[in-house]
Amino acid sequence: MRHSKHHDACPGTQSVTPERTTTRKACETEDPGDRSRKLARIHATGFTFPRSAFSGWEPLLPTSTETTLLYHLPDARPGDHFMLDLVDFSIYRPPHMTLRPHELTPLHDLNVNIGGSEELCFDGTVLLNGKKFYLQQVPFRILAVEGYTDLDVPSVTHGVSIQSKLGNRSNFWYKLGRPSGDYRRYHDTFLWTADLAKYVLEYLLAAIEKIGLAHFRADFVVWLRRTYGTFPKAQHWLAQFVGTDFRSAVSVNIQYIWKEAWDIDRTLADHPLWAETNPDQMSAVPSYCWLPGYTTVTPFVKQAFGGMSLDALLRCPTRSAEQNRLVSQRRRSLRLTPRETITTKQPVLDLRRPAKAFAVGDVVCVRPGADAGWKSEDKIWFAYVQSVRMTRSGRTRLDLIWLYRAADTSIGCCDYSIQNELFMSDNCVCGSDAIDPDQIAGKIAVDFQSLDAAHSAKCNKFIVRQTYMTHSHEFVTLDQSHFFCACRDRRLSKTDMVEAYEEALVEYREGDFVLYRNTHLTMEGLKESNVLEPAQIFAFDPISKSVQLRRLPRSARDLGHLDALPNQVHWSSEILDTPAHNLVRRCTVQAFRTLRELTELFRRKGVGDLFFYLSASITSKDSPPSINSPARSKLRGMGICCGGGSFDRGLEDGGAVTFEHAIDYDTTAVHTYRANADHPDRMNLFLGPMERYLHDSLVNQSTKYGKAAVGSVDVIAAGSPCQSFSSLQADSSSARSFKHASLIACVLSYVEHFMPLYFLLENVVAISHIPQGGSADQNMLSRIISTLVALGYQVQQHILDAPAFGSFQSRQRVILTATAPGLDPPRRPPQSHLSRPEGQPFRLTTLGVLANGQRFGSSYDELAPFPTVTFHQGTKDLPQIGDGHVYACIPYPDHRQGVRLNYMQRRTMALIPKYPPGQTMAQAALSGKIPQPQLDRWFKNKSRSAPHSKMFSRHKRDGLIGTVTTVQATMCAYNGACIHPEQNRLMTVMEARRAQGFPDHEVILGTLQQQWRIIGNSVHRNVAFALGVSLRESWERSWSVAEGIVGVDGGAVAVAVSAEGAPEERGHGGDDDGDVPEQVLCATKPVREPVVVVVRAQVSSKSSTGVVDVDNGVIKAVENTHDLEPTPGLDMRASSCEKRLRNTDTKNEGQDTRMTIPDVAGNSPQWRPANEASVVMGDDYGEEDTSRVTIKQTTTTVITTTTTVRTIVTTSH
Repeated sequence: MRHSKHHDACPGTQSVTPERTTTRKACETEDPGDRSRKLARIHATGFTFPRSAFSGWEPLLPTSTETTLLYHLPDARPGDHFMLDLVDFSIYRPPHMTLRPHELTPLHDLNVNIGGSEELCFDGTVLLNGKKFYLQQVPFRILAVEGYTDLDVPSVTHGVSIQSKLGNRSNFWYKLGRPSGDYRRYHDTFLWTADLAKYVLEYLLAAIEKIGLAHFRADFVVWLRRTYGTFPKAQHWLAQFVGTDFRSAVSVNIQYIWKEAWDIDRTLADHPLWAETNPDQMSAVPSYCWLPGYTTVTPFVKQAFGGMSLDALLRCPTRSAEQNRLVSQRRRSLRLTPRETITTKQPVLDLRRPAKAFAVGDVVCVRPGADAGWKSEDKIWFAYVQSVRMTRSGRTRLDLIWLYRAADTSIGCCDYSIQNELFMSDNCVCGSDAIDPDQIAGKIAVDFQSLDAAHSAKCNKFIVRQTYMTHSHEFVTLDQSHFFCACRDRRLSKTDMVEAYEEALVEYREGDFVLYRNTHLTMEGLKESNVLEPAQIFAFDPISKSVQLRRLPRSARDLGHLDALPNQVHWSSEILDTPAHNLVRRCTVQAFRTLRELTELFRRKGVGDLFFYLSASITSKDSPPSINSPARSKLRGMGICCGGGSFDRGLEDGGAVTFEHAIDYDTTAVHTYRANADHPDRMNLFLGPMERYLHDSLVNQSTKYGKAAVGSVDVIAAGSPCQSFSSLQADSSSARSFKHASLIACVLSYVEHFMPLYFLLENVVAISHIPQGGSADQNMLSRIISTLVALGYQVQQHILDAPAFGSFQSRQRVILTATAPGLDPPRRPPQSHLSRPEGQPFRLTTLGVLANGQRFGSSYDELAPFPTVTFHQGTKDLPQIGDGHVYACIPYPDHRQGVRLNYMQRRTMALIPKYPPGQTMAQAALSGKIPQPQLDRWFKNKSRSAPHSKMFSRHKRDGLIGTVTTVQATMCAYNGACIHPEQNRLMTVMEARRAQGFPDHEVILGTLQQQWRIIGNSVHRNVAFALGVSLRESWERSWSVAEGIVGVDGGAVAVAVSAEGAPEERGHGGDDDGDVPEQVLCATKPVREPVVVVVRAQVSSKSSTGVVDVDNGVIKAVENTHDLEPTPGLDMRASSCEKRLRNTDTKNEGQDTRMTIPDVAGNSPQWRPANEASVVMGDDYGEEDTSRVTIKQTTTTVITTTTTVRTIVTTSH
């Protein structure tokens, strides 16, 4: 097979070699920050075929044959062999091969199982007896490398030989010398790889212990320097590699290293390295199969997904009695929906007799007007009476807060299993919009905070246990503050400047590090920068209502230190004044002595609002705590569909969770997870279908692998399968697609079974879309929200875009979080980077439409401390690899193309113009730059030839790339943007890793295709880290509540309080047997409900802060509790039931010991006997409601109060 010259990848003639360059007169800058003028160079593309493959090419010497060489060999005795010098050689794949025939290839591709060839050919000149013989297209299958196990030989570069079939019969070898100029780049890579194999095999042979991949993180380099440190060749070899972690280098070349090991010493096969790394042998994690074609779910989830097209795939195994007991216990402790409650019926409304008298706390029925604007068919709306007012004209007006049905929320029109549940909202009608009593159709009975919906349904009652926030579209635990609207506060608000200053005094302290808006004066007036700046609060100025800040200039941008990281700042003495409303949020600024001590999290260029400065005088004693060293004990995590572990490790980096369990069916992905784990032997990795794991857990099956127990999982993170919802899915109605979609139900069954404190789900935005031809009740996102809310979880959903967290990849994903009742949910992580480069529009994305026509779940674009990272900025430190045809890179082993293209694809790729940026083949064809034969070959359908087709398109150098998927598809009309902006090659694995936020030192195992699939399936690391920081902050805010509810710590005591004379229709407190209720939720005024006062305490008998004496179930005394300050970490979220404990005192009158429970609204305390204390709660309108409560003991432990009092409401049945 011959190729004409103009078809080769090289644009030059036969006299042009890869080393030759030409220059042109031009002034270019390598980087916008570099203003020096440079002489641009155009590098000729290297050859990808030997010159003998070109028609018309003639060698400088006549072509000889191997038979000719035999006549010139001296006579040999039996057993002798001859070594012939081979120079100016090129090695390539045989012309008869189906895949990539005649292409140049490095020697380490010979006889490897994956991607290699059993036979190669060479062209070259043989030096024999002073004569030169040119050989062409000589096949060979044997490669010999001398120097293994010889510690006096630091390199094998001069001991490489090959042998042909004739040479094997006639006992002669070809010793490789100087390669041809065309082949040099291939051979240099092989020589480095050959030395790597030598060092690895000698390291294995010298080892006393069994060697795994983890030993190459640091130990290998130590051994290498100790063994060969004095040899210049070894030093030069080591200097070519970046860093000291050789795991990636070993994993990329593991096939060649294994081949050499098997030939040298087969006892080397006993090392675990091969089972951990080699794609052919991966078995470090045992695999488990699952033959049934159905999907394992729990009955609760089965009911929630009823009526969907995938319902037939769902099966419910019988949960064992022991698991039922543990699940019931866990549900009670977390105050989730009881296990026995799967579905309830809607109460029957009796509106025949309209209500005439109204009181605060009533729930009334309102008939909607004809122009209400809601799509729901409800003829009755419900509302909570927050105030009954008398106007000057004598008319009664009702200030109401609307209660929503499930269909009115983001749950939508799917069947909600708890049909008698309503949701408090933050949507009100008050003031001038207040309702006239004549518009009220009746009243309904509601059990606020009830957990047993089935019991309430039997009593023909509704329940309200959560609030639906209409602006953020999230479900949160019902709180006392939710019973008042904020309208009055807004009417009475102060000036913006005064209000912002007072809020700043509450939110911040002197010495805090903050991000602030930077304004500067221009010709057009004051202009606000879209980039936030870091500073330290120096002082508050009460006169001007402003804040004095210590400016922290950026080392790179402001001081000209171009090598500095973008999040490195300089400690300055410059103080500036700014209005308090310019303060945006806190940030982290940490000092390090040297860059060497900089931790991995601070090397991520500011993700998570992390800044640092260098200070040689800082000591470890003075150093602030690390961002990943939380003050609280860590949560225990489980990863489902964990893939390579990027989602889990990002959450771990946030500092709140340690993942102990990980589940996935992909062998290479699970081994990648294991390879990057700090303590892989401590992890419980399950390699197999998630259905099998759940089934074994439900039936309490004895297994060889370590299963998680109910109650031992605090966090579940799921990067659930997205194939069924992806816009690139070819057939969303296929059986395979339905199976993938059904796994969402399996993931939710994990939540229903293990009941974590937190659940995080990541998926594509299209999961919120209604399937083509389907009805609205087939919306998968609505089903997920419905299931979690019915379980009792607080639920939030966000659209997070990877560029907003430092990625140069456009990647929008839905992040759904579920939080146990009473805990403060994680907040949407603030973006650290601007979402789009300057001048590029931001694309608004939403998750759906509510019943009132309003869209919900919108993506955000907000101010950030860093500009957008572009493709060039994220990859400019990687070496240029030209056309990338060598498929190897010594400094960065993963800097190789993700797909091996054939000759015609490479040729087409080279035709795509580099300017203007982002050119596509369709655009190039319209401008006449694509030859007609190429158009006829590729434009075979309308989608590929369409003007907006992305087939064979380049990325933009100073822009964002498209979403990294599981495969590079250059010929895809929708996702074919795979070509480098300036080089005629595809994106490399390393560039894809950078786009997905993988740190350079981490290893991704497998073949090119397996690596790319792991990368494409991963959650962006920076997004996961930002969520991890948000999770840590939530856990710290919720710690005091979690102690009392979950029993996280032994120092929490719950004291139950039952109410006297509470109206029957409002619910009832205490269990029937008089025990302390197991449901504990935030107090809600003005409902006259039983109250639980949770006091976080330490076991003690005496304390300077106070002692609570407990005697026969009655609190007898509280001493020395004046002016207690709240403990750090207590949830102080704008809730009127959480105030600083103050004005607490005791009086003794004979045998009657009295105590004061402080008014949570700050009013004067009232005295009551110790066994009949009173909680006085004021509302925002100045009213107050007094409930008489009786305090009971739940423990006989003497406790020492150390924090604030938090009032909590409960019900029982």
